[in-house]
Amino acid sequence: MKYWVRSVLAAAITFIIVFFLKPPFLLFLLVGVPVLTVVITIASFYYSFRSTLQFGPIPQQGYEDRLRALDGMSAEWERQGFARCDGFFLKMIPDSVTYVYKHRQHPTFGLAYHLGAKMSVDLVTRLAGDRSLTTNNSRDAGNIPRPAPKMLQVFPGTPLAGLWDEHQKAAAYLSSKGLASADVSPAEFRPYFLKSLQEFKNYVLRMPFWPVKLVFWVVTRYGQRYCRRFEDQFQSGFLPSNGSPGRHDCGQRTENMSQLQECRNSS
Repeated sequence: MKYWVRSVLAAAITFIIVFFLKPPFLLFLLVGVPVLTVVITIASFYYSFRSTLQFGPIPQQGYEDRLRALDGMSAEWERQGFARCDGFFLKMIPDSVTYVYKHRQHPTFGLAYHLGAKMSVDLVTRLAGDRSLTTNNSRDAGNIPRPAPKMLQVFPGTPLAGLWDEHQKAAAYLSSKGLASADVSPAEFRPYFLKSLQEFKNYVLRMPFWPVKLVFWVVTRYGQRYCRRFEDQFQSGFLPSNGSPGRHDCGQRTENMSQLQECRNSS
């Protein structure tokens, strides 16, 4: 049975229990609310990361405010050396209007998302070995731990100029550790983006009890761990691995990226 069907059935059962059996308020608060939260999490995740997810044209009606906000950032993107190369609409929860920029001199893409209630920015550089570096300005970006090859640093509320400066510093640091940048052409970006979404989905689904963990990480604001320079994350030993987020070291520090990865894989 598909997970979205299970989610609908679970929601229907919860509705029947609450409105027909009328359990005590405390029981509903301690049991019903968490169950509903998990059900909604499952349904939202499967809908947002469904295998049939496709890029759509940006709607012109009903999205005027979002487009004005994104267009208002265009001059700043230009000042930082980026040129807009794409734009698309993704029907997720919440739906996303996205402008895509490519730096003229560096192998870095910039993504400006408008999610309705808020905006955020990603700076993404692909690295050798199917790794990537992402610099984001929203504290929520890291609420779900990233697999070790997908490196993330977050600077909440930082303007684009500061974000780009931090991204370049991190890319230079990783280059000094032997992780060179690998360019992606604008024509290749959409397949690369969708592939990244599906890889993230598969990564989450491999976690035991993932719906409960997702709720726990959001409530406890797990993403705060990424609110520091990647160099600081690396030197402190913080490099989340699949299935063991939050385990910060392997008993020692190392100055070699490959040794750190081997340490993570063996833990």
